[in-house]
Amino acid sequence: MKKIYAILLLAALMAGCIKNSHNTGVAVIKISTIGKESEENVNATGITAIELLREKHEVKTNYGDYVECIDGVCAEKDYMWTFYLNTEKSTVGASEYIVNNNDLIEWRFDKKWD
Repeated sequence: MKKIYAILLLAALMAGCIKNSHNTGVAVIKISTIGKESEENVNATGITAIELLREKHEVKTNYGDYVECIDGVCAEKDYMWTFYLNTEKSTVGASEYIVNNNDLIEWRFDKKWD
């Protein structure tokens, strides 16, 4: 009988661990400016990419959630902040994207298009 309880307890503990792994996780936030990069692992799944950015950096936005400045580096005539998701230019806004486990959330200070 003790063996059955031990098996049931082990199964319940394992089920709890599996459930929790879907609710938390590690993502990476990376900021790339001219000649400088920073990267850090964060436990931030379940929030938007813009919320993550605001939690970790000083951010100034304009026109809603258009990122104008990160840590004092501001968009200018030839450069702008661009949001990338897992190395690809994002097709959704940072205020719409919910961060998932293992995501790479990247902000690049890119040259504007001609």
